[in-house]
Amino acid sequence: MNKTIEHSGIVTHIGKQYIQVSIVQQSACSACHANKMCLAAESKEKIIEVENDNYNVHEGDTVTLIGDRAMGFSAVLWAFVVPLLSILLTLLIADFLKITEILAASITAGIIAVYYLILYFFKDKFRNKFKFRIT
Repeated sequence: MNKTIEHSGIVTHIGKQYIQVSIVQQSACSACHANKMCLAAESKEKIIEVENDNYNVHEGDTVTLIGDRAMGFSAVLWAFVVPLLSILLTLLIADFLKITEILAASITAGIIAVYYLILYFFKDKFRNKFKFRIT
């Protein structure tokens, strides 16, 4: 099994510390022949920052970004699984304590907001953990 993630992208900016690469993230069904008629097919442009390790690239070059597959699983864990479990746990506790639905929803929204705020404050630590390389 391949242990890397690969994305093709275009170099959009070269800075002293980081190189910005634009990738197009497409849904799984975007390759379908009927994707022009379907609302489920979508694509989004994402900007990925890669540490500038004196790669021999120029703005406009097409490059391939490579990262570890474990990095992808970890990103899904932090961005989706932990918040989902937090929501479910909060709602279960609220139900057990017989808290009203409006208050339970407010507490849950607050917990999720605090969670993402904490992630924001640790973004530099995550930046060091989630690194792509250019080939």
